[in-house]
Amino acid sequence: MRIWPLFLILGTLSGCANTPVSLPSWDIPQATEEAQQPLELPVRPQATLSETGMAEFSQEGMLQLQRYAAASEANFAIARANAQALEAQSRAYNALIDAGELQRQVAEIRAELLELERRDHFIDVWFHRGVIVLGLVAVGL
Repeated sequence: MRIWPLFLILGTLSGCANTPVSLPSWDIPQATEEAQQPLELPVRPQATLSETGMAEFSQEGMLQLQRYAAASEANFAIARANAQALEAQSRAYNALIDAGELQRQVAEIRAELLELERRDHFIDVWFHRGVIVLGLVAVGL
């Protein structure tokens, strides 16, 4: 009676063909963004009405109106930059959420792999014990 084919079959059944799991890679954009404070607007000059109903400004009023317009344009640019910073912050936040989800999936994969390894170890231990018992029985006969 040849016992080697039995060992070959049992060895093949207890063997484990695990393929390595590739971990995901992700890039997280930088979450820090610079926000700018708006400029304080100068006092808006008051126009005087002419006899024809047109608004008139004095020379100082025109300079003040130009300063007001320049500050308004700068505040518009600052508001646009702040909106872009908020969008970048939102993208970084969403990337962090995605990274957390991927990390959770990796943890689940690793837990499954650990459970498979424990099961395979259990099978291997009982296989080796069976081989030892068979060897003892063979020696005893």
